[in-house]
Amino acid sequence: MLRRSTHVVAITDDFLPPLCAWGVAKSRISVIENWAPKDKITVGARANAWRETQDFGDSKLVVYTGTLGLKHNPDLILQAARKFAKERKEVRIVVVSEGPRADYLRAANEEEGLANLIVLPFQPFEKYSEVLAAADVLIAMIEPDAAAYSVPSKVLSYHCSGRAIVLSAAKANLAAKIVVRAGAGIVTSPGDADGFVVAIEALLDDELQRQTFGARARKYADEKFDVVTICTQFESILSRCLAEFAGACARSGAVQD
Repeated sequence: MLRRSTHVVAITDDFLPPLCAWGVAKSRISVIENWAPKDKITVGARANAWRETQDFGDSKLVVYTGTLGLKHNPDLILQAARKFAKERKEVRIVVVSEGPRADYLRAANEEEGLANLIVLPFQPFEKYSEVLAAADVLIAMIEPDAAAYSVPSKVLSYHCSGRAIVLSAAKANLAAKIVVRAGAGIVTSPGDADGFVVAIEALLDDELQRQTFGARARKYADEKFDVVTICTQFESILSRCLAEFAGACARSGAVQD
């Protein structure tokens, strides 16, 4: 399928070696990184209606949102909840997700009495900006075996919210590269659960650093997630493909519609 395609759009340079190995000419490959809707996910106040509705008060919130699947390690979240339950009563770990691994965290909460671990179902999109804005630190993770080709889209949304990020991922992962490139947070090794928790705690204790990371995150979104620029890139590719198709039809004598 890829060899017969007129053009292939990849989300990261990491796709180039396998694509070329499969016989796709490099001239027929473009890289356009994923993005998030920066005009719909906006920077908001920490004290907002969603935080009030959830009765979180002035608790420090560590928030995970989105898919929690096989390429994500829920035990990282659980380890953070266990540590803060013992040492930081003002901290709550909020997981906004659904599915077996969200159920796993909910069961661990009930079994261990982790009152600081709150697992909520997916929230309406119109509330998403408030969910992210309510956070003091946003967290995400990706397992090593998925890191080369999977880019957690939640991390891109996190950038739009203007909040500090702690990401557990291999340094080669595009999301990790973006966090580092933007100066938007801290990236820890996926095998370093203690380091993940330490990074979260360090940011909880450093409001100035959180604000700095958050401002840089939004700045990156404003610079890189411009939909007009992205659409122009796609339009350019489609125009070239159509021109190549028209030329091939003309050479073969085929009738063009």
